[in-house]
Amino acid sequence: MGLYFHQFTIGDRYTSRSRRMTEADLDTFNEFARDNHPLHSDAEFAKSSIFGQRVFHASAAIALVDGFIGEMGITRLTGLAILGVEWSAKTAIVIGDLVKLTALVEGKRLTAAGGRGVVHLQVALSNERSDIIGDGRWTMLVADRDNV
Repeated sequence: MGLYFHQFTIGDRYTSRSRRMTEADLDTFNEFARDNHPLHSDAEFAKSSIFGQRVFHASAAIALVDGFIGEMGITRLTGLAILGVEWSAKTAIVIGDLVKLTALVEGKRLTAAGGRGVVHLQVALSNERSDIIGDGRWTMLVADRDNV
């Protein structure tokens, strides 16, 4: 079971396990997103890009943040909805990168309806070289068992 709204404490930090990004992951995301831009799908084309190789879509980074939050279990069965995502891409994910998420509880407030609250996480996705791939703010609606 994840954390209920009242269990979130401003300043708490969570770090996910790392995940190695594979060529199969990139190809699967290309297919799912229906985006076969040659920067993502053509190694020869990508060699001449600013990245020098195929890279993951910026939206894949956002999907990873959502997945990591779920995998960490902090909102397992207590998370009701994602209310907003603010994201700033800093660099690309490349095949072979080992990525992980750091999430900091930045703020929270109860809703007027009661039984739930809004939690703001400051998130940063990084690789094994400590490069920040992207960062931003994740706003979630979370159940609160003390106010149900």
